[in-house]
Amino acid sequence: YKAYSCIAKERRYRNARPKRRLRDTIRIRAPYILETQPQAPRSRTSEFLTNVLWTWIGVAATFAAGFLLNPYIIRTLGDLRYGMWALAFAFVDYYQIFDIGIRGAVVNLVSRARASGDAEKLNEILNTSFAYFAAQGSFLLISAWAVSGFLPRFFRITPGHEQEFVWLIRVMALGWAFAFALNTFPAALEGFQQFKTQNRISILGLTVRTVSPRMLM
Repeated sequence: YKAYSCIAKERRYRNARPKRRLRDTIRIRAPYILETQPQAPRSRTSEFLTNVLWTWIGVAATFAAGFLLNPYIIRTLGDLRYGMWALAFAFVDYYQIFDIGIRGAVVNLVSRARASGDAEKLNEILNTSFAYFAAQGSFLLISAWAVSGFLPRFFRITPGHEQEFVWLIRVMALGWAFAFALNTFPAALEGFQQFKTQNRISILGLTVRTVSPRMLM
């Protein structure tokens, strides 16, 4: 009887304990944004103009990086290797078709969840999109590495430069795979209308990509 009583108490104790689901332990937590301290209200006009200004600054930085970097790469690599670089970039860039509008949907849904103050919904959106973009990046990396050995013959690369082109595809695919996997975070920043922060990060990345070739070549 005593043994039975102990077993019954143990079962009641286990049933009374709150059960933690696996997704509760691994998901991205985002309620801190919804629970921040109240700040002084800003006018919508001021916020709108700030976002527009930083968006145009980001666009201008992109154009400036292109004008500064491309002539240097052409002079350094030469016509043949620059053509290989442009071809590899165009090939990897086609993988963006697998976005199928998910990034825009994340921006829309994050802004709606923020407006309603639904932290649980926000967590679901961020985790689902992160899983999709991580799968997209993994697919890009695996498929690009798998087909890279056949691409020199398909694109009729100049003999003697086949291995250069293969490794160029692989290195680009690696960088783009990481960029795709992290695509959730810039989309979330857009959903929270943090264009200032997003464009600062973008400009920093452009600066690194513009300066690093000059240091490496």
